[in-house]
Formats: sequence, structure tokens, C-alpha cells
Amino acid sequence: MSWLKWIFLFLGLVLFFRLFIADLYFVPTDSMEGNIAAGSYILVEKGGYGAKLPRSLREIPWVSRLVRWTGYNAPLWANQRMIGWREVERLDAVLTEMNGIKIIKRIVAMPGDQVEVRKGRCFINNKPAVEPANLRFTQTIRSDAAALLQELRNAGEEEWSYLGDRSFKVIADSSYFAQLQQYPALQVNCVDQIDIDASEDRGIYPKARRGEWDRYNYVALTVPYQGLEIALDREYWATYCWTLELHEGVKVDCEQQDAPFLINGQEADRYRFTKDYYFLLGDNRMESFDSRFFGCFP
Repeated sequence: MSWLKWIFLFLGLVLFFRLFIADLYFVPTDSMEGNIAAGSYILVEKGGYGAKLPRSLREIPWVSRLVRWTGYNAPLWANQRMIGWREVERLDAVLTEMNGIKIIKRIVAMPGDQVEVRKGRCFINNKPAVEPANLRFTQTIRSDAAALLQELRNAGEEEWSYLGDRSFKVIADSSYFAQLQQYPALQVNCVDQIDIDASEDRGIYPKARRGEWDRYNYVALTVPYQGLEIALDREYWATYCWTLELHEGVKVDCEQQDAPFLINGQEADRYRFTKDYYFLLGDNRMESFDSRFFGCFP
């Protein structure tokens, strides 16, 4: 029976490693394309920020399969994190969760920053943001020189999609679009001139301000931090109500548009945030569902 003891010890060590040290995750989408390709497996280090304790049996490797089969899912702890050895930093690529789905994005704005997206480019505190390498953008390219278009399409690995009338939607990094300036026959249009499918931006955050903001041009938003106090007027309520509901643990009615606003059933004219938040974007900037759709993440 000694061999069984060693097998269980080995499995226990592997389980400990996956829960608290690092684990493999599959990347199904191209939202981080340029740095993390769709279809990749990546190693996610868990201890730096402090590993999260599993909140239920479904978050324990191997056990989760049995839980799904039986339907039994006992809660274990609330959202608890162990002590880590490093602070969250700008441009960290992080694994987080939204609506029960794990997503990988990059931190572009820290607590207290004012973040804005103009024509697909990010600005922090009214200055161009420091961006990661290989950031990808979406622009339109048109030309009457059909041979040149065909040559460019066949020359590289950039993603070209035909839009009609000798126009293409192209996804590539900024250096690629800079190289295209040597071709006077090409018309390279800014991202805000792309014919946007309005249905894609119906879920833009915050929903109450839909129509004012979209993924290409996102009006300045202050990233909340612990202790930030805001006046609950119509503008701030529309902007932050969903964050209060999702992450601050208070009961609100985000359908409200006018004061008096209710928090946990009581009238309130101010609110003080209890957590630090971060604004996350994908490296494939125009093909990513991120904080522009989900708001800031604690």
C-alpha cells in the first residue's frame, strides 16, 4: 500500500500547485492577439498578488468535474485572497472573471487614473498611455490600385477583411500602418471612420450612457479607488451604478435616472468606494470585450 500513499501525495502536491502556485489556461479568443495568440495555452502565476481561495467545489481542479456531474456544489469561502509578494502594476496581463467566465486582459489604468479612449488609442490623465508591445489596431484601407492591395494582402500575416468597393478592414500593429504611409495610392482611415456595427456596442459600459460612448471613443472615466467619495448626482449614478451593484455588494436600482437614489433601500446623496479598481483592455484593441463593456475590475 505504500505506492498508494506516494500516488496520493503526488496528486496532493499537484493540486496544491494548481490552486496556489500556477496553472495552465486555454485562450479561446483573439482579444490579446499580438502577444497571446488565440488557441494558446498559457501559464498563469497565482501567488504574486496572493492566490485566491476556491469559493466552491467547482473551483477545485479535478473535483470540479465530479461536481458538474453530480450537480452538488457546496460553497466554501467568500472571495478571499492569500498574502502575495508583489503589487499590481500597470501593463500587467491578468486573468480575471466576469459573469463566471475567465478572461485575460491587460491593466492600462490604475486606481484614481482618468482613462479615455480616442479613436481606439488609450489616454491616461489626458496623456497618451504607455502601451504594450505588439498592440493591434483596426483600420480601413482603400485603393484603386488592385494589384497593390493584392500584394499587401499576400505579403504578411495581418488580418484583412473585404468591406466592398476596394476597401478592407485590417487588423495589425501600429508599425504596420506606419509602413503603409510609403504608398500614396492607399487611403488609410482612422478607426473612428470604420462602419461600426451598432449591435456590437449595445453592451458598452455604462449601459445608461449607451450612445455617448463606444469602444472606439470612450469618454474620460475616473477609475475608483478605496476611499473615493462621489456625489450621487445623475451623471455619477449613471456612470458607477453598475460597479456598485456588481462589486461593492450594495443593493441599487440602475434603472433610476433621477434623485433621490437608493442604496440598500436608503436615500443617499454620496457614496464612498470600499475597493481599488483597475481598467482592463485587450491588446487586440478593437476586437476585445473588456472594461469598455464590463466596467472597472476590483
